[in-house]
Amino acid sequence: MMLAYGLHVFFVRECVGSDKTKFLPMMLGVSSEALLVIEIDTLNVTKEYRWAEVKGYQYENGVFSATFEEDGIRDWMTNEGTSVTKSIKEAQESMPQ
Repeated sequence: MMLAYGLHVFFVRECVGSDKTKFLPMMLGVSSEALLVIEIDTLNVTKEYRWAEVKGYQYENGVFSATFEEDGIRDWMTNEGTSVTKSIKEAQESMPQ
């Protein structure tokens, strides 16, 4: 069960470019229904991944990675990866079966 209601927000930097050496600041939001990618400047949700679309995720060496049905793998640099993965696990566990 998630300890807080609503949206858990984490500040991250997405690894972009063909060699993933450029970093784009953004936010990841974890809700009971989806993982949200949010622009920092406008607070607009640029992508919403329903939990059924999330095929896997992990946090290793400062990089949170998630695999999505349509978009493949996306990587974000963060020092909050443990909290992100915990929030996702709690959100997925709270979903009705």
